[in-house]
Amino acid sequence: MEYTAHGCEVQRREDWSLSRKESERAQVDAIKVASHVNAAVCYLRIAESSYAHERLTMREKAILECNRALALDGSSMKAVYRRGQAYMAMGDLPKARDDLLSAARRAPDAKEIRADLTKLRELQREETASVRQLGSNRRPAGCP
Repeated sequence: MEYTAHGCEVQRREDWSLSRKESERAQVDAIKVASHVNAAVCYLRIAESSYAHERLTMREKAILECNRALALDGSSMKAVYRRGQAYMAMGDLPKARDDLLSAARRAPDAKEIRADLTKLRELQREETASVRQLGSNRRPAGCP
């Protein structure tokens, strides 16, 4: 009987130790996610004040940091949102739309996300208009 009680106590300690390690791992992962998202924000801000040839690299680094954050926590709204901002800045509007809509679904009351979605729609309208304009300039002479 004494052996069983001792075994139960050892098992409880191991379970507690395991759950403590899992809790610590979750805390470490949360810190890593925040760090990657913050690094992405830094890269995006650096890109704003960089020379043109450096902007693309900074935005790519921002996307990489967001992907690293999402590998740790696939539900990170901030990582998805920042990645969407980077895609929009790079002109990859379909990917930006996907990420910004995903972020908006996760945080429906976020005004910052709504503002970026409005900006994205305007960019998409401009892109569509310029494609139409380009198409109308390519018609052969004499065609309506």
